[in-house]
Amino acid sequence: MKIEGTDFLQLRGGVSCGPEFAFDGGNTADTLDPIGTLPAGFEPPTTYVRGVAPRNNRDGFSTCRIEVTLTGKLYVYGATTTNRISWIQLDSFSSIRR
Repeated sequence: MKIEGTDFLQLRGGVSCGPEFAFDGGNTADTLDPIGTLPAGFEPPTTYVRGVAPRNNRDGFSTCRIEVTLTGKLYVYGATTTNRISWIQLDSFSSIRR
């Protein structure tokens, strides 16, 4: 979306995981927690895009960080092995896209 010449990336909907899977806080290139990829034909950002979204919480913060990479891949940060993320609400995600 473009407002007054500024591009915004807005997401809506959510992610919900079944009992056999949850985001568990991977922090290396091989274990990062992916959400998905921007649709084909969508121009990827020229810098990383970051925002915060609500999530389930057992012990810690009730939000997680969503990041869109230069290749258009979406990742989630903020999970730990003891406080896994089983759902994320994306309706509140809105970030300036550069």
